[in-house]
Amino acid sequence: MAFPNTIQSPAISGLTPGGALGAQLQALTRRAVVPSVFVQIYQTHPVLSAFLSNAQTARGGFSQITIPAQGASFVQFAWGSFAGDFAQPSDVAAIQDSYFNLKLGMVPIGFYGMEAIVQSSEVIVPKLKAVMSDSAVVIKQAIAQALYTNNSTNAYAIDSLYQAYDDGTNVGSYGGISRTGNSWWVGQYRPNSIGITNRAGLSTAILQTTTGAGGEAPSFVVMNPANFATILADFISAEQYVTGPGKKYGDAE
Repeated sequence: MAFPNTIQSPAISGLTPGGALGAQLQALTRRAVVPSVFVQIYQTHPVLSAFLSNAQTARGGFSQITIPAQGASFVQFAWGSFAGDFAQPSDVAAIQDSYFNLKLGMVPIGFYGMEAIVQSSEVIVPKLKAVMSDSAVVIKQAIAQALYTNNSTNAYAIDSLYQAYDDGTNVGSYGGISRTGNSWWVGQYRPNSIGITNRAGLSTAILQTTTGAGGEAPSFVVMNPANFATILADFISAEQYVTGPGKKYGDAE
């Protein structure tokens, strides 16, 4: 059997030829598709997950979430003599209602009837199923982003951490209670300029917060992952400096 001196082959990339032969092969061959959609545009949010896992159901009423808050002492302490005398006590109005309305978030779903007909058979990924899955994630992303913005001028948006922890510098009232004249409703606002970028800065911020709260230390900290990594690296560096390479606290010299 004779062979040609030169083999005339189409442009080939992997197993797929180019040109007319490639177009013909595609027309005759079923496409191989992974039957899943790999979403690449969203990010996880641990704080929102913690909030949702501890969420409680709220129904009906006006100012649907109302929390009585005590901002003063009902009674007063007094030193007394041997006779046990004391000043006439007075009735103090010490409780106010902080109130919050439920908020409504919506994701409109667009779905054409023709899409349902086209995908009634031979479907790889149901379009409506993908859209509904995406809408759930979009809702979570919107809530997560709203947690860190000042929403006091938008009555429709949820109240955020920004609003809850402000000292009146940016948010004058919270839960219907003005921070002016109500020092007990004032948060401990720390601007970004204080520079919590290392172990010393974090320790200073914790001590300031603890002192401002009358000695009660914070129970948890919400931090940007990049800042956390920076501070963690500073902790690791300090530990290596104190103990030396390969050593741990308490090791004998």
